[in-house]
Amino acid sequence: MLTTSGQMTQGAPGNRRVRRDGWIQVKLWAPADTGASSAAGMADSIRRMLEMVELASPVSGDEPVTTAAGATQPVGVDGRWYVTLVRIPFYYVETK
Repeated sequence: MLTTSGQMTQGAPGNRRVRRDGWIQVKLWAPADTGASSAAGMADSIRRMLEMVELASPVSGDEPVTTAAGATQPVGVDGRWYVTLVRIPFYYVETK
């Protein structure tokens, strides 16, 4: 989910650099009877994979997607499911 962006340089089209910020969001559901402990284990695994890494840009020549430390937010019980949200902030710079 993109949140903000800002132009970093000036120039002709094709030479301008734009920084885009956002969140990688992963919503986890675990059976309500196993609840927080089951969801916490999955959230830890997701954070280990996605925190503080550089992911290759889908656009050749652009900078990688860089992530920062994430956060886990328990949402609570939704019927028979315990719901947790893992949010990892990221940014990338593209040429426009």
